[in-house]
Amino acid sequence: MAAGIASTKASQTLLSLAAAFPLLVCVRDTTFSLCRVHGSSMEPNLKHGDILVIRKADFPLLRRQKGNVDESLLEDIHGEDDETKTRRVREYEFQHFMAKEDATVWARWPPWPLRGQIVTYRSPDVYPPHLVIKRVVGVAGQVVETANGIKDVDMNSVWVEGDNAKMSTDSRDHGAVNQKLIVGVAEYCVWPPSRIRKILRKSDDKRAYWM
Repeated sequence: MAAGIASTKASQTLLSLAAAFPLLVCVRDTTFSLCRVHGSSMEPNLKHGDILVIRKADFPLLRRQKGNVDESLLEDIHGEDDETKTRRVREYEFQHFMAKEDATVWARWPPWPLRGQIVTYRSPDVYPPHLVIKRVVGVAGQVVETANGIKDVDMNSVWVEGDNAKMSTDSRDHGAVNQKLIVGVAEYCVWPPSRIRKILRKSDDKRAYWM
């Protein structure tokens, strides 16, 4: 009798796990996932073997209310008065963080990163594509000062570079990365234990700006 009860409980547990599996897969594919860092292109901020939590969607209703302005973006606009700067940044934020057709949408894929955030994306110059992790230096519509001159960032694209420039293949080699290739934004480092932390934006690189 006891064996029969144990067998029933085991079956119920397996059924529960089987029912939960599709939900877990959905969360991994659309909301958050884990990513392991390979190589040294993002040192010293990220090291080989670090495991990161990747956010794979934007959540406009949670991120900010319409009309609030990310002050760091104002610094990217050169040669304009404060009112014009604020208007242009609001237009940019509404376009990329709020839905164009419905400002009450709860999530959008893929996320649109801010300058200074670390992103993962599918490599545009390798087939089959593999995941790459770099930092956003410039966003759509900006220009970026590089060693090879000033580069325009196309609409629906971002300019990415590795923190360890000498060991990185990035937008300096393959150009800006289209939004469709972006997988997500790195939010936390969760392994190893000594490096557990939230991954912060690095907004002190002033090479990108709106003309």
